[in-house]
Amino acid sequence: MVNQAALTTSKPGNFLGISWSNLLAAQTLGILLIVVMLLILLLRTPQSTTENVLPPTDITSSSPRTPIGSVCDMDPVDTTKLHIYSWHIHHTWTDVVEHASQAFEYSTAFHTALMSTFASEGQNGRKITSCAFGPNNIGVGTDYICIILPPGQSINVTTAAPKCGTNGKAFPAPSPSVTPWALANVEIFIPKRLIVKVSSFIEGWLLKQQGGYNDPATAALYGLSIMRHPNTGCNEGDHTARHYFFTEKQAKWSPELCTWGLGCNTPGYGCEETDTAPICGGDTGGCYASGSHSCAQYRERCYLQV
Repeated sequence: MVNQAALTTSKPGNFLGISWSNLLAAQTLGILLIVVMLLILLLRTPQSTTENVLPPTDITSSSPRTPIGSVCDMDPVDTTKLHIYSWHIHHTWTDVVEHASQAFEYSTAFHTALMSTFASEGQNGRKITSCAFGPNNIGVGTDYICIILPPGQSINVTTAAPKCGTNGKAFPAPSPSVTPWALANVEIFIPKRLIVKVSSFIEGWLLKQQGGYNDPATAALYGLSIMRHPNTGCNEGDHTARHYFFTEKQAKWSPELCTWGLGCNTPGYGCEETDTAPICGGDTGGCYASGSHSCAQYRERCYLQV
């Protein structure tokens, strides 16, 4: 019930005995308190932007470019602060003599399908050919797909760069190898703009295969795997923390990697391999010797390529 006495006894400039100025002050104070509380909530809420956090399916770029001179990290693709300049696709097969020929047939089928599907993305717009650089060049400015293979060399059952192990197993200690693979493998350079399209093709191709890559026993016996990794200049993390085996889900198997023979390990760094210097210079001891994931380099001739 409304208090009629209170209403009839209110004087001009008052409401229920409270001056209008006091009511206005109380209202203003209430608004200020609400604003302050909203500001506190806003400041305490983590800010998530597409610049700093990548959706798991977005592998076309990385979060803000790490300043030159910053150390490498061992974070996965979706959280690393390193800049991704390009990608590599590897497909492997065993070099064990009694299985190599059959294994190579599986690997060749995949290679042929990939090359024909993306032939228009080769340097001449008609065919994918050899790169003009080696595996430790991060490929800044290269906007076409190419095979990291010396010109004139063909891919055959014996194609196998110096490896870190034999029979699909890594050596238990550092070796003079220049590759992390313990298997025969082919390496394909993919510009950043095409990695999503290429990855989608590989996933679709694998779904159509019977046995081989999708059969655990066959894949392990023949050393069959298909893997991608980014190129940031930080080779160890790129080949371990940031790699992805397309074949692992179905095959339940992936080959070992040993990273002590890699090239460069500084953001934005790479090297130019030549016929006379195919491994970016002498071994510096690398991260294996130092026990650090952010040591300077593995090889002597690494330089800033961006």
